[in-house]
Amino acid sequence: MFLLEKIVKKIQILIHRLESFSANKGPLFRIPLSIALLFFYILDVSIIAALVAFGSPQKSFEHMNKLTKKGYTRSYHEHSRWHRTSQKTALISIFAVVVVNISVGLFTNSAAVFAAGCSISSNTAVDQAYIDTNSCDNINVTANAVLTFTGPIDLGGAGDYVFTINNTVSAVFSGDFTLSDPGDSLVVSGQIKQVPGDTNGIKITAQNVTISSTGAIDAFAAGCPGGVPSSQDGFGPDIADFNTNGNTKECLQSQAGYGKTARGGAAHSGTGGRQSTTDSSQKNTYGIVHAPGLLGSGGAGGPNGDDSTGEIGGKGGGLIRLDVPGTLTVDGPITANGGNGAVASNGAGGGSGGSIYITAGTLTGTQNITANGGNGNVAGGGGGGGRVAVYYNTLSTFNLGNIQANKGFKGASANTTDGSAGSTFILNRRVDDGVGNLNVTSGLDFQSGVDWTRDNVTFANGSDLRCRSFTTLDLGATNTISFQGANFNCGGVDFINLSAATLSMSNNNTMMASKPGAQIDWNITNDITLTNFNFSSGGAGTASASGGVLTLDNPINVSLVNSTINSSINWTGVGNVTIDGTSSINASGKGCAGGNPASQNGFGPNPSICQQAAGGYGKASRGGGAHAGAGGRGFTAGTEQTFTYGSNTIPVLFGSGGGGGSNAGENAGSGGGIVRLDSIGTLTINGSIQANGFQAPASAGGASGGSVYITTQTLAGSGNVTVNGGNGNTNGGGGGGGRAAVYYSALSGFNTNNITAFAGLKGGGTGTADGG
Repeated sequence: MFLLEKIVKKIQILIHRLESFSANKGPLFRIPLSIALLFFYILDVSIIAALVAFGSPQKSFEHMNKLTKKGYTRSYHEHSRWHRTSQKTALISIFAVVVVNISVGLFTNSAAVFAAGCSISSNTAVDQAYIDTNSCDNINVTANAVLTFTGPIDLGGAGDYVFTINNTVSAVFSGDFTLSDPGDSLVVSGQIKQVPGDTNGIKITAQNVTISSTGAIDAFAAGCPGGVPSSQDGFGPDIADFNTNGNTKECLQSQAGYGKTARGGAAHSGTGGRQSTTDSSQKNTYGIVHAPGLLGSGGAGGPNGDDSTGEIGGKGGGLIRLDVPGTLTVDGPITANGGNGAVASNGAGGGSGGSIYITAGTLTGTQNITANGGNGNVAGGGGGGGRVAVYYNTLSTFNLGNIQANKGFKGASANTTDGSAGSTFILNRRVDDGVGNLNVTSGLDFQSGVDWTRDNVTFANGSDLRCRSFTTLDLGATNTISFQGANFNCGGVDFINLSAATLSMSNNNTMMASKPGAQIDWNITNDITLTNFNFSSGGAGTASASGGVLTLDNPINVSLVNSTINSSINWTGVGNVTIDGTSSINASGKGCAGGNPASQNGFGPNPSICQQAAGGYGKASRGGGAHAGAGGRGFTAGTEQTFTYGSNTIPVLFGSGGGGGSNAGENAGSGGGIVRLDSIGTLTINGSIQANGFQAPASAGGASGGSVYITTQTLAGSGNVTVNGGNGNTNGGGGGGGRAAVYYSALSGFNTNNITAFAGLKGGGTGTADGG
């Protein structure tokens, strides 16, 4: 027992030394020291337990009671009762000591003791070592500084603390800012700025981020630089490296959406505008619509002045990435706008907007989130809008209309043009699960590989919608697709499938599927009222395409109010169709193409696509195209087209194009398209249904009319149905009339004399003739 007593004393001395040594060390040292302390705590109390619990009452009686001449000072019986009570007390105390020591060893000694808040007033590398060394809990940035972050930081250990950018302070963030403790938050009362040209941009991850009314997260003109007088092309991000490796290296001249020499605006999501004297517009857009991560490109400079004060292009916008699982409060702006072109001399092009990518639990506040293009100056073109993607779970007072990627405006000189709007992809899901409500404010460029079907899809008033080149666009909503005043121009897609329970229109909307031969299918299950709507399909068919067609085959009612469908259509099995007095279904000129000076014969159907010198084509040297009626001869003898084609009872073929002339600009008219309309209810035509051939714009032949094939229960209204041939021009012959077949069970006020297939008139030159 005496040996154990000596061991206990040495262990307790060692524990005391380890506790003193551990208190001044960082977490990497404290963790192994705490484990060692735990071992010695347990060993210490175990030996003490053995001494107390298993020592004999006789041995302790001899040590504790002095033997005198009169005997022991205390009776052995009394001491024995005391010893048994002490054993019980010792065991209980030992258990309590073990629990307390384990807690102290693991928790108290494993974390630093933090003092009051820290202040940063100069350039500082902020990492966890900085936090621990300076015993920081709250941090306040009190003066302008560059803050470099190399890893996640935990403010003040287990407490909830705040990293604050003070009012009037400008803090440049370099590296990823990450608060690892979900209780810590970022408050921006001053400004957070990006390192100019840094492809990492501003990246912030924190449970809660508050941008106060005096604060901002600002990547204005922090992207790729503009061109200068000695080298006028702007700079753009290294797209080749991004597409291959997912990286973006330095900005390179004449890359991505750079502003073109001279003074052209730069592109990103939106295209760049042209300068005043030459077409320097930049059509090359780039980036990912739903996960933007690239800098904006620089506008082009002009030739005048030096490289520091002359005609310098605007810089592109920067890059901002915010991941806020809790609440993002935007009472100050978040901006990645492009810079304006220089005002010196004849000016320069604007830079394109940058990228903003936000994921948030709750989005609140009153300020703006923008990646606008920069303005061109004087003779400079405007920069294209950038890209913004915002994902959130809950919207609290924030107005989604405050999220914008607007175009940059042109300079004041004649012939300059604005840039075009960028993309704003806004989804009420912090993590995209393929559903939710998609909102588009400024615009969108549809890309392949993206899920474009959601619960609801809304295109806000003024939004600019475009397509990149790919095969099929599937745009859908399980509930409603709402066009609230959008301009939809999809020129690079072969098939466009639009599906929804409800298609809603408000304000003025346009939709153009301008690729020749594009097929557009609407799968809508509720009644449609198209108000102030203009739809247009691709141009006349050639050997590689047969003209665009809009298909609708649901048994729903369709009403056109002050609207025009400029396309061939195939509407079968629909309900009531109403075309008001200001509306039309107009497939004129949507048939086979006319000839041109380089290849003068027109195109005709063979049978479902258009081929040159097929069907009733207009012959070279300005002959008119034929369909049901013959094509009139042009100035030259033998150019009349006597071959006619098609069915009187089931007309379903395109009209033929006229013959071109030999001189520059003598292009012929295009043939009429096809209107197939099958209504199981009432067709009311107060406006018009047309499939006329086009008149030649210069000295050339007119085209033949197309085909209208109508079946309906009741035919009503006061409008007209026409498949007339197009007129020749000057020395051109007239186009032949097309074919119309109209079937009805009941006539309700409609005048069948308003159904016409007139011949096109001759141009008037010597020898020319009308069509048949």
